[in-house]
Amino acid sequence: MKYWADHGFPELIRGLSDEQLLYQLRTAMGTRSDGSTPVNNISPGMRNFARNRGVSSADAWYLNPPTWNAYKSGITNNGPNVISFVGQTYYRDHSVTGVGWVEFYYNGSCEGHQYMEVHDLTK
Repeated sequence: MKYWADHGFPELIRGLSDEQLLYQLRTAMGTRSDGSTPVNNISPGMRNFARNRGVSSADAWYLNPPTWNAYKSGITNNGPNVISFVGQTYYRDHSVTGVGWVEFYYNGSCEGHQYMEVHDLTK
């Protein structure tokens, strides 16, 4: 939300401290008392938060299964997005903010050489 506030939608965080912003997002997404948020609640919660803060054009969606091309397209065309990992080796069950991507080509192929750039405050 802070990214979007800095890129044309200041009403998203106007008048909110970091703690208030976090609390309102947690509430909108149905985050549980143990800190976990059901994956299916993230997109609608973020969309509803933004719309309630006056961004009527806000949208968010849940893509399952995710694809590399959808991730690249989302970053390129829409900016940062949320990536939720389930049972992943490093992150286990955790969500992070996707902010970029890079591909390295070897012998004409990038297969196996595709990387997401993520921001994560908990690792």
